[in-house]
Amino acid sequence: MKGASVAIGSLTPDLGEGTIDPGQRAFMPTDDVLAAARDAIAATGVKVLALPLDVRSDESVAQNHADIVDKLGPVDILINAAGTSGRHAMIDHPDGLWHALLDVNLTGSYRTTKLCLPDMIARQWGRVLMFSSTAGLNGHELHAAYCASKSGLLGLMRCVALEGAAHGVTCNALCPGWVASEQNVDGCIQEMALLGLDMTVEEYRVAMAEKMGAPETVSGARRGRRLCRLPVHGRRAWHHR
Repeated sequence: MKGASVAIGSLTPDLGEGTIDPGQRAFMPTDDVLAAARDAIAATGVKVLALPLDVRSDESVAQNHADIVDKLGPVDILINAAGTSGRHAMIDHPDGLWHALLDVNLTGSYRTTKLCLPDMIARQWGRVLMFSSTAGLNGHELHAAYCASKSGLLGLMRCVALEGAAHGVTCNALCPGWVASEQNVDGCIQEMALLGLDMTVEEYRVAMAEKMGAPETVSGARRGRRLCRLPVHGRRAWHHR
């Protein structure tokens, strides 16, 4: 990211405490982890801003965006990577879990994109990237809310792409397969319990990999590494997860 300025934001335990649905699975890095990510990016020679961010909150998103613009300038590249998961059968599906997943996975990207798009259009250049999933393309048992949210994200992507095309603004989506992450460990445990399976997480991952593709198919999908690299020269990027 030669000459770029980078802002990262994430839900931290202080923001998330007491607000996560019992059936929801969310990775919330501590302030130390967020600071370590900031320092790792800064070591590449770019200007970095790392802030707590709750994409469920209009106020948090607006304040985060205002701080970024104040310190780094308008956002040129927006990476919508915030995501959460939760498993439950469609019968007796908890309404709270449904709303929780859509609020983060879909409406969170709506909130950030809505704030960044006007400046991109005014400057006749911008890039918006949505982190969807193969779950947005295919259904999967126990994943009604997650699949619906990721499918909706693809619809949002298409609309933003059409509105931005005439103004030099593009919008695309990544659809990673099943990824072995910290959040995925909790999800596997939850899913095995719902299915009544008696096996280890590793054994379940092997079984799931046969259905959905091995976790290693997403290059670099381990803690502290990005899923993608964008060629950025003198631009400002806002990445949230």
